[in-house]
This record gives sequence, C-alpha cells and structure tokens, in this order.
Amino acid sequence: LPVLTLPHWRDSFGEGLTSGTNMQAPFTLYGVDFSPPTYKVALALSLMGEAFDFVVTTPRGDAKKPDYLKLNALGQVPILIDMKTKRIFRQSPSILEMLADRTGKFGGQSAEERIEMREWMYWDIDRLAPPVLRARRHRRGFMSYTQPIAEMYHSEALAGLKVLEDHFVEHKWL
Repeated sequence: LPVLTLPHWRDSFGEGLTSGTNMQAPFTLYGVDFSPPTYKVALALSLMGEAFDFVVTTPRGDAKKPDYLKLNALGQVPILIDMKTKRIFRQSPSILEMLADRTGKFGGQSAEERIEMREWMYWDIDRLAPPVLRARRHRRGFMSYTQPIAEMYHSEALAGLKVLEDHFVEHKWL
C-alpha cells in the first residue's frame, strides 16, 4: 500500500507526518482517513511529538485483503507499526495505552490515574464512539437508516457527549 500525504492531516498535525521526506519515521500508522480511531492515534502521536508515516487503508477494500490481514487478522483499522522493532499494534485503545507507556505522556501519573484513563477509553468504545460514528456516517451519506434509527443514534450520541460535558464542569481532563 502506498504511503500518502494527506494535506488536511498535515495541517492538523504539523510536522508529525514524514511522508514525502527522506527520513524514516519511527512509526507507520495504517488507517482510514475519516476513522475516529485512526484520528485518535494520529492525534496522540502528534501531541506526543512522535513522527509517523500514514498509509491510507480503505475499510472495505484494503483492510480485507490478504496482505493487510497478515498485519491484522481482525481486518480493522488502525494499526501502528514500530519501524524499529517491526512490532504491530492493533486496536486504538491498546495503541494509545502503549504510546502513553512508551512516551510517559497522557497516561496518568499514578496507577489510579491510569485506571481512570482506561475506564474512559473503554466507555468511549462502548457508549460514545458507536452512536457518534453511526450518526456521522448517516449525516455524511455513508450509511442509510430509517428516520427512527437515525434519531436514536443522534440521541445516543448527544447523551454520550453530555456525559463528557458534565465531567468537564469539574475536571480539566479525562
């Protein structure tokens, strides 16, 4: 799969992407341009100051082909490859936790803070990301739902976002 430079990602992540340069990035991120889990990993890499290359992977095409399935038998995005060790990391929460451990950033200062970080990541996977993603896909024309189903996903997305808003009334971070 070709490594592509995505202008809007470069605008968002500054020098994080090394595509088009002669330097070898320490990480290669495979993902879908519009995928929230891919975006989370790209954002974390950028905020942690880690350079990376990005390989565009289509969810119903590339991610289901034998070459990709050798990297990730689950056929999902994102995956992150440590180019030094060639270790492949799968699933965004696991990747985020590994990056926090390696860089010492955004992982919490104590065991209690790390547990709380995991609780929020798992809540996101269970309660926030699915309805937000489904509502977003519907609004952007990627998926078609009946009106009651679309309203249900929208309502669930708003409920999840309200949980976050309520949390931030008394906290500066998750």
